[in-house]
Amino acid sequence: MLDSAAEVEKQMKKLRGFALRLCRDRCEADDLVQDTMLRAIEKREQFQQGTNLTAWLFTICRNMFLSDKRKKRMLAEDAEGIFTAYLPSSADTLGALEAKDAISHIVLLPAMYQRVLMLASSGQSYDQMAEAVGVSVGTIKSRLHRARNMLAELLGEPLEVAE
Repeated sequence: MLDSAAEVEKQMKKLRGFALRLCRDRCEADDLVQDTMLRAIEKREQFQQGTNLTAWLFTICRNMFLSDKRKKRMLAEDAEGIFTAYLPSSADTLGALEAKDAISHIVLLPAMYQRVLMLASSGQSYDQMAEAVGVSVGTIKSRLHRARNMLAELLGEPLEVAE
């Protein structure tokens, strides 16, 4: 366990250089260093005395950088308003909030699952969806089932049982 945050702070210069090499952007590197420092202080009980503090911090920094890149790669923007077009009117505020929450999670899904959910929500049949995507009906059913389960998991709801 780390005895104090001061030990971590002494490593900031090295950590900043490492973050700059990863990010290649000063602002992003500064944010990464700050996040790394916070994580290190929060998880200080996991550090084992006698081991290399710099290596431990670099590992935290690298893992946070890679996690952030993975998240960004999976995110898709709704610039054309495709998903927001399906939001209910403000008359049903609770329903609108729930739908908005669902849409904010849909964009976290891989593109092929986003598309199948969008097609299904527009009322298309399995045959029409399969033709639009260029796959078999069985593949559409499978993707739709997986997409719904992924979305339910992201929303913290119970998963569907396969029939």
